[in-house]
Amino acid sequence: MVVSFTSKTDVPITQYLWYLSNGVTSHQSSFTYKFNDVGTYDAKLVVESVDGCKDSVFVPGIVSTYPLPNVAFSMSSHSIFTDEPLVIFTNESDADSYEWQYLLQNQSVIFSNDVNPSYEFTMPGNYTIILTGYTDKGCMSQAMDYLEVIGIYSLYVPTAFSPHNKDGLNDYFYPYIYGLSPDPDSYSIMIFDRWGKLVFYSTDINAMWDGTIDGHDAKPGVYIWKITLKYNNNIWETQHGEFLLLE
Repeated sequence: MVVSFTSKTDVPITQYLWYLSNGVTSHQSSFTYKFNDVGTYDAKLVVESVDGCKDSVFVPGIVSTYPLPNVAFSMSSHSIFTDEPLVIFTNESDADSYEWQYLLQNQSVIFSNDVNPSYEFTMPGNYTIILTGYTDKGCMSQAMDYLEVIGIYSLYVPTAFSPHNKDGLNDYFYPYIYGLSPDPDSYSIMIFDRWGKLVFYSTDINAMWDGTIDGHDAKPGVYIWKITLKYNNNIWETQHGEFLLLE
């Protein structure tokens, strides 16, 4: 704890003498001292004016220092993939309140004030995890660790579906995507018939084609899909292929 001491007098002073109860002295009109030990400290200032007059002031208990909390934590993993993004944190501290934050690409985000939080890290990157612990006296300490989040980027598109047989199985056509960017307009799908006519279009990742065109069942046969998307690593990709609409 660093404390500054300053003399405030309304007459010219020629000599200053500061006494702290831990034995520290100073002859400056003001000085700064770092208290490294826990305790309560008194201070006394003796001054002498240009006329040789002396005066003093004594302040008992002017400084109180308190112990810093011991802050430490562990994590369920130091390296995860985006398809299993949950990390569980175990707090091993003795503070009274807590603040959890992560640093990623020069951004700081406070993600919890719980004692033992869990959090899903869905954005790939190298994270710095910081736990700050506070005592009820306002003292604080920090602990730091690191987390690697590895992105999984893949697109799987079925090769067939059967929307018209009403068996409740394989009734909709839709892709499976891992690592899609959460940014708006990061996804689109187009479906064409064999003559190149657009029969379905959407920018909603949850949209599914039910095998109808203008409210009528589409004819069985070969259809073409085209998907444009942006992954979490900000890479755009366009793929296309064929699939069968079965009887």
